Amino acid sequence: MDGIINAQLQRTFRELQDFGEVKNCLQDLLTQLELDERDAKIEALTKELTQLKKENTILEESNARYSKLQLIEAQQCYQLQQTFQRELAGIQKELKRAASLETSLKECKEKIAESEAQIQKTKDEVVERETHIDLLKKQIRTVRFAYMNVISPSQGKLPSFLYQLPSSLLLNVYSFLDSSSAVSLSHSHKHMFTCYHASFSGSPMIESFNGFISNNQLIASLHEAIAELSTDKQGLIDSKDALQKRVEALEAQTREQERSIAKAKADLASAHNQMASDKEVKYYLDENYTRISQELTEKEELIRQMKSEFADAIKQKDAIIEENRQRYLAALKQNS
Repeated sequence: MDGIINAQLQRTFRELQDFGEVKNCLQDLLTQLELDERDAKIEALTKELTQLKKENTILEESNARYSKLQLIEAQQCYQLQQTFQRELAGIQKELKRAASLETSLKECKEKIAESEAQIQKTKDEVVERETHIDLLKKQIRTVRFAYMNVISPSQGKLPSFLYQLPSSLLLNVYSFLDSSSAVSLSHSHKHMFTCYHASFSGSPMIESFNGFISNNQLIASLHEAIAELSTDKQGLIDSKDALQKRVEALEAQTREQERSIAKAKADLASAHNQMASDKEVKYYLDENYTRISQELTEKEELIRQMKSEFADAIKQKDAIIEENRQRYLAALKQNS
């Protein structure tokens, strides 16, 4: 009985040992499964981490490229802005010069208007004096008629020398001479000097002849004034030529500015095309390109208007100078 129990106990003990070994095996299997699962998770996490690192590297490279593109774009925009500012400063300078030229042109027009007024005044004075001279000539013809029909027949033969003529006839002679010739003739004889001196004494009988002499002197002075006005006209023509040269130089500089603006627009368009792949940069470039293009268009329109105004001003000045030239010629023909 005891042997059976011992055998049963031993068998049970062996079963327990086998069960413990099975348990240990199961535990080892579970542990191995957990380790395998953990290793799989670790491997998956490692792969995911590696992928994330790659993506992060790609993002960093993209960010670096984008930053570089932003830097390049900023540099190009800055350079274009500086170029545009220089061009704008040049255009403003040319506009100031244009304003100065316009002021000079206005001054020339004012001088021309003053010259025209002076010429008209001189022509009026010449007409008035010529009317007075015509009246004096009528008086002289009356005196000559009296001399030829009354005095000369009573005297018989006319004298051989000029100083032997009566004072009235000598005054007639003086009336056809300018002041320097009259003075020179007065020194040839005492009677001639007395007659010349009497012409400035205010005697009533020789007042008309004295006025005739003064009118001749005034006409000579008016001719001198016309000559001076002709000189002023030549000065205005020279001023017009100088202004024309300055306008031509300004037009050349304007064409150079237009070429620079066209180059800046081409550079801006090239930069716009190169950076157009990035949406944010493209939007920024589109905005700046539109603004700068609009400003450039306004400046080009302003330049065209300025050139048109210069051309109109030059045409007006040429017309005024030609009109003044015709007036000068007409005045000289009338007074010659």
